[in-house]
Amino acid sequence: MAKLWVVAALLFCLSSCQAEAQIPFQSPAHVQAKYTLDAIVPKYDSAGHIKCCPTGTEFDGETCVLGGPVCPENTTRQGDKCISVLKPKCPDGSELRHDICVTTVPPVCPEKTILKGNRCVSDVPPKCPSTFHVEGKHCISKQQPRCPNEAHYNGKDCVSPKRPTCSGNAQVYNGTCVNIEDPSCDSGYRFDKSIKRCVSLENPRCPTGSSLRNGLCLSDSGPACPDESIFNNEIKKCVSSVEPLCDDEFELEGNKCVSIYQPNCEGDRDLSTHQATGTIRCCATGLTWDGETCGMDKKHDVCPEGTTSASGRCQSLGVPPLCPEKSKLEGNRCVSRELPICPPDQLLKGAFCTTTEAPTCKQGFDLVGKNCVSRKKAECPPETTLMAGSCVRYTHPICPGNQKLRDGKCYTGDHPRCHEGIYDGEDDCITGDPALCPDQTTLIGDKCVSDTPPVCPSDSVLTADGHCITTEKPKCQTGLLIGDVCVTGSPTCSTGYLHGQHCLTDKDPVCLDNKILINGQCIGDGVEECSPGFFPDKGNCISPQPPVCTDPSAIYNGTACVTGKPKCEGEMILDGNECISPELPKCGTGLKLSGKKCVSEKDPICPSGTDLDKATGDCISTQPPECGSGQKVVDGRCALADSECWDFQYCPTPGKGLVRKVEL
Repeated sequence: MAKLWVVAALLFCLSSCQAEAQIPFQSPAHVQAKYTLDAIVPKYDSAGHIKCCPTGTEFDGETCVLGGPVCPENTTRQGDKCISVLKPKCPDGSELRHDICVTTVPPVCPEKTILKGNRCVSDVPPKCPSTFHVEGKHCISKQQPRCPNEAHYNGKDCVSPKRPTCSGNAQVYNGTCVNIEDPSCDSGYRFDKSIKRCVSLENPRCPTGSSLRNGLCLSDSGPACPDESIFNNEIKKCVSSVEPLCDDEFELEGNKCVSIYQPNCEGDRDLSTHQATGTIRCCATGLTWDGETCGMDKKHDVCPEGTTSASGRCQSLGVPPLCPEKSKLEGNRCVSRELPICPPDQLLKGAFCTTTEAPTCKQGFDLVGKNCVSRKKAECPPETTLMAGSCVRYTHPICPGNQKLRDGKCYTGDHPRCHEGIYDGEDDCITGDPALCPDQTTLIGDKCVSDTPPVCPSDSVLTADGHCITTEKPKCQTGLLIGDVCVTGSPTCSTGYLHGQHCLTDKDPVCLDNKILINGQCIGDGVEECSPGFFPDKGNCISPQPPVCTDPSAIYNGTACVTGKPKCEGEMILDGNECISPELPKCGTGLKLSGKKCVSEKDPICPSGTDLDKATGDCISTQPPECGSGQKVVDGRCALADSECWDFQYCPTPGKGLVRKVEL
């Protein structure tokens, strides 16, 4: 029998934008006492998860919290960084594009040419004889490709076997010349290709007894628990070495007490299990349960007495088996209506008994999730910031001379050169010779074309996309031509330093009340205070004692007071939460067909003072469970009540660092 000190399972509260938000207790002097729908806005945690929260609160991954991290004026918070509302600046006449400054005026080409990508092409299109049409760089007729001399066909052009080159210590990259050497960094730094920044040779330093993982200094020793208990990473609680107990003739399975005996059949019926659905019923001898009815294959076109012929089978109704008192049928097992029990001052959490004492971390560390996180951040040398596990320098890497930095490479500003032919702006040198096919035709792709290519003006060569490319180069009025844009340099920040397309300040978000910033959250000192006999759990002051049912014959099942099974009238059979006829579908007066069953039009009858819960099939007392004076039921436990309530049922309980709910 469960005693008054039985610990009920605390139900984990699933929050959503339409359901509820939680915010920590603050006095009315610090929090607006009324929220409108306009004041409920989406908030993101550091992992990108979203929740609807009142303005002035932050989403910490579980709840909406007040007292979030604060950034200086004219900055906004992004994770653990403060980003200036002022955009990076570029010189007059240029604009920010990705992480570089480019001119608002595109490169220009000489008269009679136009800009195409990063090349100047003739403004006169190529021409073919009247019996041909231009397709790409050919006049189409019909046949297969080869190139003269040592040139080869690259699928588009006859190109020189000699690849384009760049002068000096540079190589061809994306249609331009880049230095083969990485950008340089000052002494004490190295260039990191993965993040394209200068990082310190000195690793971030964590306090003694901790190491850097995912940007946080985590204690080398995990959370500590009282004697005879260990920390459970899954539920983030101290789990007792004592398992939950069940009454005699029941055994623990997961978080339920299951009878050691099989369900029982009355009369001459036998127990039959349908493995696919995991359900069980009592069937007449020779019949088996198929998940819907009891049946057997029809033999000699005759069905035994008490069965009905249907779909080539003889069928009859399956009757639910009986379970011991204070248990009910779930699937194919008898499950106790009572929860497993834990020793005094311990709580049932799922399949575990947990201590009322919270896990603790050594001095200087706070419990965050399943880790002990140092209150001190990893330290980096001056002029650097922690990023991707390294100490990254504020300033950009350095390119030699007039070379410009873009995407971690130094662009020289030179164009690739060809020893034979003209550079096509990609990877090859076009010789200008047409690809040839037999019988004076050339194959392009799967088409044979005339040996005579479309005609371009003098001093230009036809490209694969049908343009007459010239030797002229695009020019920038200001800046350096890189690809098809004129780059004037890197953007600058009036305050802080450049990171991507944002200006990051050198000041981190700050937390109040001796809290520290960890993963975008203000984490407290880990101390939560409750009145004697209560302990903090998920923002409530919880008693280890469960609520009490006013009816002494009722059983508290963790959510309600259960008085027993409902009954059906006459010969009706209780099946789940329905009264069904023992006969298959010839439904008489007062019955209705439901699936393959005749169901009473009347619901099962519960004793006076109780109502039928159709979800569970139990008779639920109309009197809710009660707690002691000054207490209320919260998630299946007795919690301290408080008379100070605001709109949206915001009922704070005084206590340091505790959390209360706001119904949205």
